[in-house]
Amino acid sequence: DNIIYPLYIPSNTYLTTSETVDTETGNRVILTFSGEKSFVLIEEKTFSNSEMEIVPVYGEPLMLSESIGALSANSLSWSVGNVSYYLASTELNPTEMQEIANSLGNSTLASTTK
Repeated sequence: DNIIYPLYIPSNTYLTTSETVDTETGNRVILTFSGEKSFVLIEEKTFSNSEMEIVPVYGEPLMLSESIGALSANSLSWSVGNVSYYLASTELNPTEMQEIANSLGNSTLASTTK
């Protein structure tokens, strides 16, 4: 329902578009950031399955603050709580992708504190 924005964005990079797309299971939000380190961030609410499920993941495992992500050459995918994220960029290095991902995990805490 709420869009979660990263607390960390590389310098000289800014949000240019925010688009919500209807899917069969709800909404998908596509955030496009432009500038020196442009990237696209996709977030989508997920629904947990009551049974154990094997989900194929493509990429190398990467420890995040609240989850484990799958890092490939130009993308990082992970889930936190009931939100699935996909970050894609040809300009970000793996450390920058990890910083953005970790800042999203903490945004729930940041938005609820005064």
